[in-house]
Amino acid sequence: HDPVTQEDLERYAEAEWQLTQMQAPLLLRSDHPHERLYIAALDGTGNSIYKDAPENWSAVGKIYKQIQQSNPEAIKAGYVEGIGTQDGWLANRWDGLTGHTFDQRVETAYFQFCKQAKAWIEEDPDAQIRIAGLGFSRGAELAAALSRVIHERGIMDPTDTDIQYDANGLVTRAEYTRQLAPPGQTLQALVLLDPVATNITEHDRRIPPSVVGAIALMSEDRRDAFKGNRLIPEGMTEGGRFLSLTLPGAHSDLGNSYARDGLGVLSANLAVDYLNSLGERDFLTKQAVPQDPARYVIHRSEEHMPLYSTRGFRDGARDFIAQPGPSGACRVEAQPDCTRKSPVDPALDAQVERRPVRIQPVAGPPRLRPAEPEDPIEAMFMRMTDAALRRDVDGMLRVGREYAQSPEGQAWLQQGRAYNLEQQAAREREIAEALNRQQQQAETPRGPVMRM
Repeated sequence: HDPVTQEDLERYAEAEWQLTQMQAPLLLRSDHPHERLYIAALDGTGNSIYKDAPENWSAVGKIYKQIQQSNPEAIKAGYVEGIGTQDGWLANRWDGLTGHTFDQRVETAYFQFCKQAKAWIEEDPDAQIRIAGLGFSRGAELAAALSRVIHERGIMDPTDTDIQYDANGLVTRAEYTRQLAPPGQTLQALVLLDPVATNITEHDRRIPPSVVGAIALMSEDRRDAFKGNRLIPEGMTEGGRFLSLTLPGAHSDLGNSYARDGLGVLSANLAVDYLNSLGERDFLTKQAVPQDPARYVIHRSEEHMPLYSTRGFRDGARDFIAQPGPSGACRVEAQPDCTRKSPVDPALDAQVERRPVRIQPVAGPPRLRPAEPEDPIEAMFMRMTDAALRRDVDGMLRVGREYAQSPEGQAWLQQGRAYNLEQQAAREREIAEALNRQQQQAETPRGPVMRM
């Protein structure tokens, strides 16, 4: 891992300030007793509150568990484990690689939402149901896909629905017959923690017009397999309704699942502030910000497995993809630009009261000492080692050429040349001395040989 710098922490402080410049949709108002808010929590690849130790839960799992335990008024939450969390080793690994349970997890989250909506409507026939999707990693892509499903289907009545499950409890088939709410009319918001679309780009994750606000927090992960996906444009857009920020840290630093969790706590707390601002009263409590500087590190996630490559990070910037929709849908629907989210539906937007994101006060992070300047030769050595471990011959050659052109490399080459010249001179002296000895031996007179 690498140490976090004071400059890194200042970027998180800047992100918090930018949140306050947003216009968050107020989906749950105290003087509107019929309003209900559902939080759909979709965890990241390999993340599960049922299988992981609590200290390794992601921000998604921690937020869901807090809602489940506190049971705030007019708010409920559902949770779906991340891709690649099955019990069987082979199924687990295959899903983690291919993401083949993507649709099943979306359907599971949708069915959970519909069941809660039905319960609310039975309690209050005038219930006005809103939803906020919360996801990390490929779970953020699942949250975006869920928003599309809700927009296109509306809310369906789960009563008497033909439902089939797999061995892991995921919905594999669902046939609904009645609607509880029409398509395109349910107000939605999203919190996306470093969405990545590894091997799932042909699923429809286009954010629909019924999503009236969202934030996305993007990491600076180095791995080629974890290219970022800009489900919403970078920066502040649509009059402060949407905000996407890139922050220091690896993928799971922002996901808040490491033990050394300084950056993870800061990231999760930004998500909490936005979610709280969807209502008039806070229903979530932020995590205490670590005061131990040792907990502030940027993990080298590429070192977790030898197969991870970082070729796309050679320029020092993370690579991104821009395909939220499947290729076929983009062609068939003749989208003018299938790489961007749909603008907010003006009719829905007119129904929404907006307020700036409010920041729940907590003690800030410690002030970190400036990092020691990195030794350039040591950095080259580490890059050479990383390239060797990845069997990246081109990378090794590139570092070698860079070293050869550095002052230290030039000095080393000069020492090598001087050593070679010295060795050559020594060999020439040895040869000359040997020839001289041979010549002296040839010129030495020999005495007569006695014959018998």
